[in-house]
Amino acid sequence: MELQPGNSIVRLAGLTLCILVPLTSFASRGGDKSKSSSSSKSSGSSHSSSGSSHASGSSRSSGSSSRGSGYSKASSSSSRSYSGRSSHEPGASKTTGSTSHSTSHYSGHTASGNGSTNKVHGTESNAKSHTGAGKTSSSVNSREHTGDSVHATDTHRTGTELHTAGHSAFRKETNVGDRRVARDERGRVRDIHGRDIDIHHGLHGDRRFVATHGDRRVVGYGGGRGFTERRYYSRGTRIYVQRTYIFGGRSYAYAYRSYYYRGWPYYHYVPAYYYHPFFYRWAYNPWARPVYYHWGWFGDPWYRGYGYYFNPYPVYLSASLWLTDYLLAENLRAAYDARSSSYAVDASEPLDTPSPAGQAALSPEVKQLVADEVQRQLDAERAAAAQPTDSSRVQENKQPSEEVPAALDPKQKIFIVGSNLDLVTDTGECAVTAGDVLLRTGSAPDTNNKVSVSVLSSKHGDCPVDATSEVEVTELQEMHNQFREKMDNGLKALAENQGKNGLPEAPSTETSAGEVPPSTADPNAEAELNSQQKNAEQEEQIVQQAASASPSEKTPEPGPKGKELLPKNRPD
Repeated sequence: MELQPGNSIVRLAGLTLCILVPLTSFASRGGDKSKSSSSSKSSGSSHSSSGSSHASGSSRSSGSSSRGSGYSKASSSSSRSYSGRSSHEPGASKTTGSTSHSTSHYSGHTASGNGSTNKVHGTESNAKSHTGAGKTSSSVNSREHTGDSVHATDTHRTGTELHTAGHSAFRKETNVGDRRVARDERGRVRDIHGRDIDIHHGLHGDRRFVATHGDRRVVGYGGGRGFTERRYYSRGTRIYVQRTYIFGGRSYAYAYRSYYYRGWPYYHYVPAYYYHPFFYRWAYNPWARPVYYHWGWFGDPWYRGYGYYFNPYPVYLSASLWLTDYLLAENLRAAYDARSSSYAVDASEPLDTPSPAGQAALSPEVKQLVADEVQRQLDAERAAAAQPTDSSRVQENKQPSEEVPAALDPKQKIFIVGSNLDLVTDTGECAVTAGDVLLRTGSAPDTNNKVSVSVLSSKHGDCPVDATSEVEVTELQEMHNQFREKMDNGLKALAENQGKNGLPEAPSTETSAGEVPPSTADPNAEAELNSQQKNAEQEEQIVQQAASASPSEKTPEPGPKGKELLPKNRPD
């Protein structure tokens, strides 16, 4: 059939349209998709920017905003950080940025009053950070206000969002003159924060104070017990402080290396001397034959009180097992001394009552975990003793900018509590005391410098076994320090008594110089401690008088019978 020119043109035009229209539609859809993708990326960038801005308020940068993750800007007018810790920090105060946002930290206390100061940002703020004497696992960085009451809630950052950890403790804050007073739901005074002194009342009725003057710090437990702290030595980039402890009418001193980790100050116990490598080998390895050892404290009041909880090994196959019983015994002695101090209203309450259901005595499994940690620390000290002095000094000048605390060592999970520590758990507040055992379950500290812990073993009246909470890493570091101090005291006892009372003879008990010159007790430490004790009593009286004079202030309820105003104690 012959094609007509007109029809050919029409057909060609139609064919062209059939090709161009789909291509145009495809290109349009592609453009929309590209536009959508671009819009999505832009939205994501905006979200990220928003999250980044949110995170920047939570970061520890040195910019204009301070570390704020978990920090409420609605802090008290005095912009204090109420942790019960003094403003003393290792070496010097470390501040960054131009503004500071701090909030309430409600606390119990560490045995040595050491722990760490809060991390402070801002040169214009009068925020007061408090050292180890005051902050505990119940310290918080976020607050919900209901009238003049405060519900303190722990917070931590996940990604760029803040989430509450679920553990909270009620506190009501009021001002008494230039003092800030925090009361619990029963109206009991828990914390008093003055200009240069902080006082904390623990859940078991224990009381402690922390006074700071310049680079000196005084921590007291009442009854003329406590310690003074000052800077005393430096070498290369390392700074050391000395504490003079006063307990039982005796004074003795320990040295600590101070450093920062992620902006938080820490203290690391430094041995006064090291033993010969042969001695550490004798202490680390199994002994040639089992040793039957008789402890001299079976008739002591503390052992009669805690006999339901702790029993020594019947036989010792190595020094690490002997040191394990030594450590536990010394901590339980501290717990008993704290309970039966002169400040107790009634110290006659018996301790040797059966454990409540679920509150088992120290199990062989938990005790073995403690023994394993003793073995590990023995090996660490042996390695430190074997390090040449010249090599050590080179390391001092080349040490990394941030030293990871021993409390965060992945290999260290077990911690023996050294003194009363208040915890906030799912069921409310409770306390652990010297001789209880904690398991660190968290690996990295949150923005409040806390990690998760679980109670492995505890005594009657303390937090129940398996209770979970969060504890500041600085508190765990103090437990580590006390562990090492008591272990060294145990090594000294072994060296002095080797070959006696059934103990095998050691190959050598010679010693060599430690990292720094031996610290010596300050002669005026006791007078300084007593003076600050009087100041703390005056602060307490002022708060009590204000409560009596003001009908709006609820008179604090007394603490548990036999535990009111019970100071903490720490043995050698």
